[in-house]
Amino acid sequence: MPRFYLLLLTVAVQTSLAAPGFSAEEAAGISVPAGFRATLFADDDLAHDIYSMTLDAEGRVVVAGAGYVKTLHDDDGDGTADRATLFSDVPRSGAHGMAFRGGDLYCSGDFGLLKLTDADGDGRADGAAETLEQSRHPEHGTNGVVFGADGWVYVICGNDANIFERHVTTSHSPIEHPKTGAIIRIHPETHQSEVVAHGFRNPYDFAFDAAGRMLTVDADGERDQHLPWYAPNRLFDIGVAQHHGWVLHGWQRSWNRPPTYFDSRARLVDIGRGSPTGVETYRHTAFPDKYRHGVFSCCWTLGKIYFFPCTSDGGGLSASQETFLETTGAAGLAPVDIAVGKEGEMYLAIGGRGTRGGIFKIEYVGQSNAESQLGGVDLVLQAPQPQAAWSYAKWAPLAMQIGREFFISVSQNPQHSTAERVRAIEIVTELFGGLKDGPEVDRLLSTKEEATLSQAIVARAIWSLACRRDAVCPAQFYPLTHHASPMVRRAAWEAIASAAQYDTDVQNCNWQSLSDEDRNVRSAALVAFDRILEKSPDRKVDVGHSIAAIWSQTAAHNASSEVIVGVIHQAVDRLETATHLYEQQDAIRVVQIALGDITAERVDPDVYAGYSPGRPRTAPLTMWDQLASKLDPIFPVDEPTVDTEIARTLAMIEQPAPNFVEQVAQFWTDQSTVEEDEHYLICLSRIPGERSTEVIAAEAAAYLQLHAKIADQGLTISQNWSLRMGEAFAAELKQAPQLADAMLASEDFGMLEHALFASYFSAAQQATAVTKILEENDVDAIEDSWPDEMMPLVDSLPEAERLDVLRARWDDFNMRHAVLARLGESLQNEDRQRFVDSLLSASPGSVLLAAEILQKMPTDAVADGDLLVAMKSLRAACMPGQQAEQSQAIAKLLQVWTKAPVATPAQQGAVATETYQPWFEWFAAAYPTLNKELFAYAADEASWKSRLTDVAWDTGDVKRGEAIFAARACKQCHATNSALGPNLDNITGRFRQYDLFMAIVDPNRDVSPLFHTTQLMTRSGKSFVGKIIYESPAGTLIQTGPGVTERILEDEIVLRRPSTQSMMPVGLLNGVDDQGLADLYSYLQSLRDKK
Repeated sequence: MPRFYLLLLTVAVQTSLAAPGFSAEEAAGISVPAGFRATLFADDDLAHDIYSMTLDAEGRVVVAGAGYVKTLHDDDGDGTADRATLFSDVPRSGAHGMAFRGGDLYCSGDFGLLKLTDADGDGRADGAAETLEQSRHPEHGTNGVVFGADGWVYVICGNDANIFERHVTTSHSPIEHPKTGAIIRIHPETHQSEVVAHGFRNPYDFAFDAAGRMLTVDADGERDQHLPWYAPNRLFDIGVAQHHGWVLHGWQRSWNRPPTYFDSRARLVDIGRGSPTGVETYRHTAFPDKYRHGVFSCCWTLGKIYFFPCTSDGGGLSASQETFLETTGAAGLAPVDIAVGKEGEMYLAIGGRGTRGGIFKIEYVGQSNAESQLGGVDLVLQAPQPQAAWSYAKWAPLAMQIGREFFISVSQNPQHSTAERVRAIEIVTELFGGLKDGPEVDRLLSTKEEATLSQAIVARAIWSLACRRDAVCPAQFYPLTHHASPMVRRAAWEAIASAAQYDTDVQNCNWQSLSDEDRNVRSAALVAFDRILEKSPDRKVDVGHSIAAIWSQTAAHNASSEVIVGVIHQAVDRLETATHLYEQQDAIRVVQIALGDITAERVDPDVYAGYSPGRPRTAPLTMWDQLASKLDPIFPVDEPTVDTEIARTLAMIEQPAPNFVEQVAQFWTDQSTVEEDEHYLICLSRIPGERSTEVIAAEAAAYLQLHAKIADQGLTISQNWSLRMGEAFAAELKQAPQLADAMLASEDFGMLEHALFASYFSAAQQATAVTKILEENDVDAIEDSWPDEMMPLVDSLPEAERLDVLRARWDDFNMRHAVLARLGESLQNEDRQRFVDSLLSASPGSVLLAAEILQKMPTDAVADGDLLVAMKSLRAACMPGQQAEQSQAIAKLLQVWTKAPVATPAQQGAVATETYQPWFEWFAAAYPTLNKELFAYAADEASWKSRLTDVAWDTGDVKRGEAIFAARACKQCHATNSALGPNLDNITGRFRQYDLFMAIVDPNRDVSPLFHTTQLMTRSGKSFVGKIIYESPAGTLIQTGPGVTERILEDEIVLRRPSTQSMMPVGLLNGVDDQGLADLYSYLQSLRDKK
């Protein structure tokens, strides 16, 4: 499914054969709070691999996947679906979001936002889809679709949806120059579109709460976990017209603005790792009251639904995090969407990436205080889930019959509840053209009524007036920026930020809001101020002490260098004179922006993205020396978020900062986090100048303690961690060469992971380093695999000792290819059996290498068992998806060994088994007994499908399974610091046995873009498929497997193209019996979420 990252071996498969359905026990394995129950509503046979879900106007569950939108029918009313009917076979890409209005379905997919119409009511879309808005629909593309209370269609988009200025077709768009992921809204009739908010990575869905706030969970930058710039999944109360921190397109890189920046929206909750999917607010009555004040969010990765209780807090919300639902059994829960039904039940859809589809129904069966059946005007004013299609179908026609005047009177009548008055305003806005100037507006927005009106009512009235899109900003908004309620002040500023033009009365706004103690108000006021400056750059406004607003004024007027320098000096002075923390945070951020802002684009080395200035540099170069000398003595100010940014700014400047160099060591403590230590180490590596002996010693200790802290805290570091920290260390070593000796002299030096740093030492230092590491670690203990960096260090040992170490590490399966390559250089007969065994390696590169090594060795020792191994290897190499070089090399080896009169073709045909059939016929004739064993090896896909249904999964043993996991070299890609594949925590909570093992059998069916590979072809005809590690004009480094890196000169490369081939080898389970499969599954079940 385009969005989700498969967390096992980078792929999942869609099978042509229906897999077994959920059992009652599996459904019971879903954990929900006391008083709730989960039951199966529909299984995979009705809807496989679901991407999104909604309910239609009749309250029926509608699901979408690749090439289908289906309606599920509960014909007998027993609470489970009996059949599915096809509503449409588009979008072909699969809809990531859907919302009905009557018989019209609005969905994302294919080319953007589509409208599918069922005018004749036959339950199937009529004709071709209408494209309302064009955008891209890749992994990070057009996602969730929701109707707003203004009647517009809202769509949330990832950072590759290509939301640009062309999506701004009105003068009232809150965002006119969108960046990265965004929320857009489209009028369903006129097709006008506006951008409401931006700066997202890949939020999959969002929802409105009862106050009209938009809530979403944005996705983390999973490749950079436990690096300083890592942003976890995060819950947002979306700020209209605001940027939410993500500055990059794509998914490979992830520097983003910290939440303390004034040009980045604050986060409600930092959730942690995962893949967020469906989001919903509960506005029904069947669940207990607490669930009506918060938001639900699915996590596909961890197989959970979170609930975030929310309470009003000034101009925004405060929230906490709890787990509402998770799997405790083998149900394979991969949540993709949630929706609330007519009776208050919640539906949960699972699927994605070829996994099992299904719908569970979550009901509250405890003691209920649910209200009685609604009727009359109450059905309108208290309508549950009012923007859901089934609810709208009930209340909207009745509201039209009742008429506009009734709802106007309700909005102004204090005898009605605040919730009813707010709904009345929304109904007038959506169905009757909105509030009209005069008494309607005055009674709701007059400051004279401030003491008697609920802040929620005033805020919603402001929103309603803004929905009219007047040519000039309504004058009523300006005095409301002085309102006592932060909620109202925020609403007023957000409305002003959406205006097309402003009159002179805008000067009467409460410009002290730019320094409001409530960040929600302050942020809304600042984006409104920027909008006003863009529309009227010459407008004079007294912004008071707001350094952020002062910078906005400076930038808007294309100020001279002298003026910019003056603002920088003012900002630096503010670091010492500020009375509020946010003033210091804003001040250092202004300095960064004035220096050209922080670049997030790729730099060399790439660890300095986020620590380098952007271009063009706004401040004159003569200012840089002055700034360093002025900023350096201030550090530290003893405010962690400010000191972090002062350090970053000094790193950007790259000028001597002797005070910083001496002071920085105090930040590396036993209590400091890994990320904090890394940040200051990276910053220091950018600062030129001498380091004292004390600083060098502290720095050495900080580097050496990184891995110890990671181990102590049970952290799983990300794919890029070693690359980035290695780059920082290498840069610092150039500045301070004595750092290497300080590390070698430390008692802390000796962890295997310290090989990362030792790899940058001199040859002599590396020899010392490897000796110390080997002294501290048992070379024969293979339970813990060695890091990749150890092998080059071992090469510095004397030859005899080197070979002994290599042989001792032979059973470290994750390092076997590297050991094989080195032993193969010596061609000693002692290692011959190791080479033969490698012909059955799960790594195609190892098989190829072993075949080439054995061709160089004497043939007099070849035994019948060796031939059987080679034939098994050839059979495995003939499986679909394998490289032709592998089978060709094995056939050549057989020719060298046997001298048999079997013709080996120069080129392999389309079907490898046919090409090498003469070898199989020869072996059957020459070795009939061994031939029986041969054809029990490397079963085809159809055989696997049949076999998996017969495995006794409950007989597995964790320890035996762990041994298989290690022997198949899975750990190197999925459970180590240099992971080439994703971590497998909770994998059995998202995939059932059937899906899981079919994904292993054929890893090339659907490779996530997160793990796409590149194919390089050389002039000599060799093909390399893997992950590009480094590119330069001189050559390319490509990692083709665990511990296998190839350096290819640029002039040798004749073809470079993207590949959909997985780095996970085909045939990984060859030779594993049924008990072994059960054991492996038991081990995978034992894996739990790590930090």
